[in-house]
Amino acid sequence: MRSARRALQLAMLSLLPALHLAFGSAYTPSLPSWTQAVLPGCAQGEECGRLALANGLTFNCRFAGPAASVTNVLLLHGFPEFASIYSGLMAQMASQGWRSLACNQRGYSEGASPATVDAYSYYHLADDAYAMAEAAGFTHDGGKFHLIGHDHGGFLSWFMAQPTVYGNHLHS
Repeated sequence: MRSARRALQLAMLSLLPALHLAFGSAYTPSLPSWTQAVLPGCAQGEECGRLALANGLTFNCRFAGPAASVTNVLLLHGFPEFASIYSGLMAQMASQGWRSLACNQRGYSEGASPATVDAYSYYHLADDAYAMAEAAGFTHDGGKFHLIGHDHGGFLSWFMAQPTVYGNHLHS
């Protein structure tokens, strides 16, 4: 119960930077590197693994669809959910030839749960999400990707769509 309360507090506190007037300020994202490992419990047609980013965090992720797809979609889950909520949608998109990626976000993956409240700012969450898309090859050669978010992930998607954050890298 105590850890669930702490997670809720951190999630609510992470909303504060989104209200800050620094939205229009210049922002330079960090560049990731990645590795992938196999995890049990994937839905049929999904590839699951751990995505390790240059910022030292490791995220539990699931991929679906052809690797060579020209339509790439990053899915951001809500609170208090996990990437697995998108399994059905990912299967439908894969059947249409789309490649999708859903990761348990910061605070939801055991390898990506920093202890400080400052580590949960929307800038950090946006960096994580973009680094995931980049590691999956969604941004290769200047490529853009689609972004879908539910609940808290929807608010993060809106934040990312700003031109001063990652909006110039998105189709929608």
